[in-house]
Amino acid sequence: MSLNINDLNPETLQKLGLVQEHKTINRKPRSQTFTKEHVRSHALKVLAVIAGLSQNERERILQHAIKINGV
Repeated sequence: MSLNINDLNPETLQKLGLVQEHKTINRKPRSQTFTKEHVRSHALKVLAVIAGLSQNERERILQHAIKINGV
């Protein structure tokens, strides 16, 4: 016979030191509203704007954009 962690009450979980494990097991899955496909799409749009520049120029501009974004 095995005992499920969800069958234990909060007091027992505390005494056994299983509170963190209980939270981890019962965690809600993440829901992404900004999907990986959205990221790819926007990245391509940004690169299309600076496509005419050399690689060094693109790198310099993107580094500057990252710096500005961090403010």
